[in-house]
Amino acid sequence: MKRVWILGFILFLIVFLSQVSFSKVSVKLYLFYSEKIGGLKIEKEFIEPLSRKNSLEIQSFSVDQLRNYDLLIKFEKGLRDEDNDLPIVIIGDKILGGEAEIRKELEGLVRDYSEKGGTAWPSLRVEGTEEEGWIPRAPTEEDKKSDKISYAAFLYMPGCLHCEEMKAEMKKWT
Repeated sequence: MKRVWILGFILFLIVFLSQVSFSKVSVKLYLFYSEKIGGLKIEKEFIEPLSRKNSLEIQSFSVDQLRNYDLLIKFEKGLRDEDNDLPIVIIGDKILGGEAEIRKELEGLVRDYSEKGGTAWPSLRVEGTEEEGWIPRAPTEEDKKSDKISYAAFLYMPGCLHCEEMKAEMKKWT
């Protein structure tokens, strides 16, 4: 009897563990919306149900607030995909604009990014480079001697929209 119980327990564990994914990767996205034209309807009707099937992290921002609107414009320029309809989803290096495009393409993108190991929060990047940063070139010896250079350190958290906004502002200094 004891052997049957142990065998049954082992069989249960095998079946249970085959259903559990230990390495659930997270796909992160930003949702920009306007409360004046439908608000969070797409999030409630489409994105939230999608997040129940996938490991999805969402940060939603109303473009009715000027700083969120300005940040959206910076993302669109940085990703070279401007004049999108609201709502807008930014996922990886892609922008999906308008409810129809989000419904059509988001699920496939989430699946693709999940299979590739997830995504970091979308980030503003310096145009023409793969890495983030603001120094267009290393300072020359002449630059160093001229007292024209100021060195500073900027600590930030990837994914924080306030930090992204500050990074965009700091790019103007270069």
